[in-house]
Amino acid sequence: MQVSVLNLLKGESIFLHLSFAGVTGTSGSTCLSEALKVSHVLKANGIDPFLAHRSLTFTLGIDNTREDVDLLLKELPKAVDELRALSPFSRSTRVA
Repeated sequence: MQVSVLNLLKGESIFLHLSFAGVTGTSGSTCLSEALKVSHVLKANGIDPFLAHRSLTFTLGIDNTREDVDLLLKELPKAVDELRALSPFSRSTRVA
């Protein structure tokens, strides 16, 4: 599942916040050696690099539970709201 978060927030910052809540994922390329590079899939689909660096990737598998998804859906908006509140470039906007 690919999620794009705009308003000048970088995926690494969001994942730092999410990691404290027990949510994991990746930002950028899923290959560890290219962790800070834009995903080749997003690049191939013509996604602007600026936006691609603000994307998040979550992998759901057989071992994930409904509670895992509920945790993500609860914590992602909170992380985005907290980071937006810290940003001098972002308006105070609530994520739905």
